[in-house]
Amino acid sequence: MKRSSRLAGILLLQALIALSAVSAAAAANPGPAKVGPKYLWNFATIVPKGMGWVQQYEKLVAPTLDQISNQELKLKIHWGGSQGKDEDVIKKIRAGKLQGAGLDARGTVMAVKELSVLELPFLFNGYEEVDYVRGKMHTTFDKYAEKSGFCLGLWIDQDFDQLYSSKYDFSDPKHFAQARFANWCGDLEKRVLENVGGPGSTVPADINTFISMISKGTADSAVAPALWVVGTQLFSVFTSVNPVKIRYSPGSVLIGKKAWDELPDEYRKRFMEKRTGLETTINQAVRLDNRKALAAMVRYGVKLASVSDANVATLKEKTRKIYGEMADSAYPRQLLEEVSAKLAEFRRQKPGKAA
Repeated sequence: MKRSSRLAGILLLQALIALSAVSAAAAANPGPAKVGPKYLWNFATIVPKGMGWVQQYEKLVAPTLDQISNQELKLKIHWGGSQGKDEDVIKKIRAGKLQGAGLDARGTVMAVKELSVLELPFLFNGYEEVDYVRGKMHTTFDKYAEKSGFCLGLWIDQDFDQLYSSKYDFSDPKHFAQARFANWCGDLEKRVLENVGGPGSTVPADINTFISMISKGTADSAVAPALWVVGTQLFSVFTSVNPVKIRYSPGSVLIGKKAWDELPDEYRKRFMEKRTGLETTINQAVRLDNRKALAAMVRYGVKLASVSDANVATLKEKTRKIYGEMADSAYPRQLLEEVSAKLAEFRRQKPGKAA
C-alpha cells in the first residue's frame, strides 16, 4: 500500500514537472501573433454614426470589401466630423493622412468639381433620369475624379433636396425674395437662390453654424435632404417642406488615388465588378429612407407644400441661364452638353416619363 502510494506520488510529481515545462515553453514561444489587416484604410465622414446611411455601410460595403480582398482590406471609419469639415477631410486624403471619405453633396463637388454639373437646377425630372445618366456616364466622371486625385468608389444619391422654411412654403416664387436661406452648399446653390430670390436672399453657413443659424432665426430657410433634416432634428423648427425637384444632389465614397493604386489589380477589378450592384442597392435603400423621413416630418406636423406647373416654369426660366454661366468654370461646357444629350436621349425613349 505504501509502495503504491509512493508510486502515485512520483507519477503526480512527474506530471506536474512536465506540465510546468510545457507552460514555460508556451510562454517562451506563444505562437504567431495576431496579424492585422494587410490594408487598413482610415475613412472620414461628417455623417453621425446613427444616421441611415451608416446602415448601408455596415450591411453592404464592409462585407463586400471583405469578399473582394479576402479580408485583407479593412476600413476604420471616423464618424460625425471627427476629422474636420469636408475641406479638411479632402486635404487629409490628398496628404495621405486619410485614405478616403464618405461625402455629402457639398464635399463631393468640392473634391471633384465637375460633378457639380449634376446639381444644376431642375436638370433631372426624377431618379430614372439620374440612373440613366449614371449608367451612361459613370466612366466619364471616374476620369474627372482620377484627375482630381481620387477614385470614385461609389456615386450615391444624397436626395432630390427639398425646400424647408420656418416662414414660407415656396408655393409662390415671390417667397424666395422674402426668405433668408442658409447657404452651405457653395457657389452654385448661392447663384440659384439669388437668381430666384435676388441679392441678399442667402446667408453664408457651414456645418458648424448651419443648425444654430436656423434655430436662432439668422436664416429661416434651407435646401436640404430629408434624412439630414430628421437627423439634425431641424424638423422641429421648420414649418413647411416643399419637395419640388429644384436640385439633385450626388453623394460619394471617394478613395485617395494612392491608396487605390496600392491595392492588387485583382482586388480593384473585383470591386469594380460589384460597384454597379452596390450603388443600385444602396441608392434604393437611401431613397426609401428619404421618403420615410419626409413622411415622418409631415406626420409630425410639417406642412407639405407644392408648386404649380406654371410657377415651376417660372423658376426654371429664372435659373436656366446658370447652366451657361457656370460652364467652363465649375464644369467643362462639353460635359454639360454630354449630360444634356443623354437626358434628351432618355426622354425620347420615354416621353413624359418622370420618376
